[in-house]
Amino acid sequence: MLERMDDLTSCSLSYVASILGGKWKPFIVWYLSMAPGKRARYSELRKSIPYDISHKMFSQHLSELEQVGIIERVVVEVKPLRVDYLLTEKGISFANVLYFIRDWGAAYGGFSAETLQRTKGTMGEGVLVYGSGPHSYRELPLRVGELGLVHRHELKGALHGLFRVRCFTQDDAHIFMTPDQMKDEIKNVVKLFDEIYSTFGLTYQIELSTMPEDHMGDEKDWKFAEDTLQAAITEMGKDFIINAGDGAFYGPKLDFHLADSLGRTWQCGTIQLDFQMPERFDLEYVGEDGEKHRPVMIHRALLGSIERFIGVITEHFAGAFPAWLSPVQVKLLPVTDRAMDYAKNVAAQLDSQGFRVEVDGRNEKIGKKIREATLEKIPFMLVVGDRDMEAGTVSVRTRRGEDLGAMPLDEFAAVLREVVDEKQKI
Repeated sequence: MLERMDDLTSCSLSYVASILGGKWKPFIVWYLSMAPGKRARYSELRKSIPYDISHKMFSQHLSELEQVGIIERVVVEVKPLRVDYLLTEKGISFANVLYFIRDWGAAYGGFSAETLQRTKGTMGEGVLVYGSGPHSYRELPLRVGELGLVHRHELKGALHGLFRVRCFTQDDAHIFMTPDQMKDEIKNVVKLFDEIYSTFGLTYQIELSTMPEDHMGDEKDWKFAEDTLQAAITEMGKDFIINAGDGAFYGPKLDFHLADSLGRTWQCGTIQLDFQMPERFDLEYVGEDGEKHRPVMIHRALLGSIERFIGVITEHFAGAFPAWLSPVQVKLLPVTDRAMDYAKNVAAQLDSQGFRVEVDGRNEKIGKKIREATLEKIPFMLVVGDRDMEAGTVSVRTRRGEDLGAMPLDEFAAVLREVVDEKQKI
């Protein structure tokens, strides 16, 4: 069940270990939590530990967990003595922390892909923020976001540049709302997706993933959630396809598959409706009727893995990022050493206006400098020589080979400002 363990001490799961008083105890709680209420024998629990632990030490762990009320020992037979162990209500609460605390995948690197999919998110933090105090319906929707670090133990042969890595950052957000706010919040998130993706010139296809066989909650809630997702995107005029049975274990979802310039698709954004986590963590709000109600939760990632998204747009633009996005927007190319100080002065003026500028001060021919800057796909090259120094101008070239001629620096700066502010695809 557990093939290997990476670095337990670097994982947030150490928080749980500190509460329970020993680093192997969380494994016992995790094992019993896989089927709450199910009894496990001593030998089964021993097998769940990916370490050669002595009988004495393991028995001590069980005894201590029993003393603090995490597990319960049930005598099955007296002669010969046989006992089973199961989680108490307090133990189930700790198991919830095990499931949803961030980064625990770093420690449980050998879990199956399915288990990692269940645990890779940062939903635990959003739930803890919401659960830190009482809430009124007037506060909802409550939106909580973060850039969270996520670990997945990908097999070595599956690693693929920035597209599939073992540790990545996810732009995660969780929205807590009333049931009648669901449709509007879904639409708002889709509008945000439209704004961001269109800025990069990316198109997408929406996939509605429905209830899997291994799911939590009532089918009635699932049906309501699926209908709400479908109604929201249909009212917005969006096309979608059904991916039957591929929803998360806690709710249906909308996956946004981006198409790059080569026609390949990448799953980046996602919107997931969740009725189960608010129930499992006992989240509440006081409604207009003065009674306590259960909120609904949206899990939202826009770019998804930021590393993967960087890979997508790098290949989409073939490295020729538009000027507003390019790491270097302008490169100064002095023709001779005499123009070096002038080039540095021009670069300083552009830098003071917030542009990203470099100076190629090498003692090379100007043709070679232009060719290399073009291959580096720098949006604008400013060639400066003796005449430019005398006239206070810059000679402008683009990476597409266009020669825009000489112009005053202020005029070029105004052109560049317009290109950047309007996010033109130049």
